[in-house]
Amino acid sequence: MPAYDSSQQTWAIPRTTTLRQRVRQLSPMTLAAIGAGAMAIVLGGYLGLRSGRASATTVSAPAAAPVPAPAPRRAPILVIAPPGPPAPATPAFVELRLDSQPAGADVVLVDRGTFSPLGTTPLAATLDPSREYDLVFTLPGREPRLEHVDLRATRSVAVALDPAHTPARRHPAAKRSPKHRRHSLS
Repeated sequence: MPAYDSSQQTWAIPRTTTLRQRVRQLSPMTLAAIGAGAMAIVLGGYLGLRSGRASATTVSAPAAAPVPAPAPRRAPILVIAPPGPPAPATPAFVELRLDSQPAGADVVLVDRGTFSPLGTTPLAATLDPSREYDLVFTLPGREPRLEHVDLRATRSVAVALDPAHTPARRHPAAKRSPKHRRHSLS
């Protein structure tokens, strides 16, 4: 808060200091005393909780009339079933071997509608065995091939890619029948 300095007839505004500046102004002995006091509080609290007492001084309440003890209760009966056979451990991921005849086919993994390229055959892919996948094999000049894979039943896929069927072309030197010739009206 500003203070009025009557000797100079001005208002003196005190300089504000940060906490860091105030700590730097303290002497090393004062800082050591503050640290020792904090350690004593922490150690006293730890020892008090460890011994089961909340504090060293306790206030005793006036003696009250004895309260009758409650009737003993029966403990619940627990039935423990014998352990069943251990569940088979499913590996986190398994390796799937992919081959094609001829080699060099591009393989795309279809997983729940998501397409992910895997690479070119022959290759090995690491996949989750709890899911089923579709694999698309493609090679130029060959028919594409779709394979469904259940990794609980198989660890390798080998496919034979058939030659692509192209429509038969007419030889360019073959003559057209006179029926299909165009007539000009000139």
